[in-house]
Amino acid sequence: MSKEELRRFEQDFRTNFIQKEDIKKLKNLGINCLRLPFNFRLIRGQGLGHLGELIDWCREYKIYVILDMHAAPGAQNADWHSDSNGKALLWKKKKCQEETLKLWQFLAEHYKDEPVIAGYDILNEPVIKDVRGLKRFYREMMKTIRQVDKRHIIFLEGSDWAQNIDFLGEPESENIVYSIHFYQPLDFSFNFRFVFSYPGRIDGQYWAEGKIRSYLEHYCKKQKSGKCPFMSVSLE
Repeated sequence: MSKEELRRFEQDFRTNFIQKEDIKKLKNLGINCLRLPFNFRLIRGQGLGHLGELIDWCREYKIYVILDMHAAPGAQNADWHSDSNGKALLWKKKKCQEETLKLWQFLAEHYKDEPVIAGYDILNEPVIKDVRGLKRFYREMMKTIRQVDKRHIIFLEGSDWAQNIDFLGEPESENIVYSIHFYQPLDFSFNFRFVFSYPGRIDGQYWAEGKIRSYLEHYCKKQKSGKCPFMSVSLE
């Protein structure tokens, strides 16, 4: 395949992957908010393009949009959905962090007065052992966004695929929402090992409804404290 053929394939894929009719179907289903994942490459050096077009459709059908950076420069985790080659280089390369900040500044400047935008989910499922470093990075990103946009909600995800939120503590400013993803037990949810069934013994523990509830209770207690709103994105 030549470079030109590859370029046409990518263009056709992006044009046909989501179309205006799909947004209309979401509206007809009664959906009023869309968490929109995007790869940083869609706006790197290209402006808004397909992303902007999709937001235009959501505006027409009155569906709120949460912009979700699903793949950041360098990749925020080592998994495929962050467009990673097996390494989370966002945490190792300063230039990747700087580019991430610039991209969010660009988006915030463009959409600061856009009512159809519900908020910014600034980093999907980061995985980093240095959670204090992640918290510092969040502070820097929030500062960058708030310099141009004080209106929209900022969604923060915990470490370990948005499961660990304890290190975030209480929100340091207003208009912050914590986003929780829950995948336990991982070996069963992701079919890492095909021998398990639910309910049943998984990794030496018996998993059933009570076990799931005990895990979720920790999040519920934090939510009921009233310190910060929570958004549950994925409960597997």
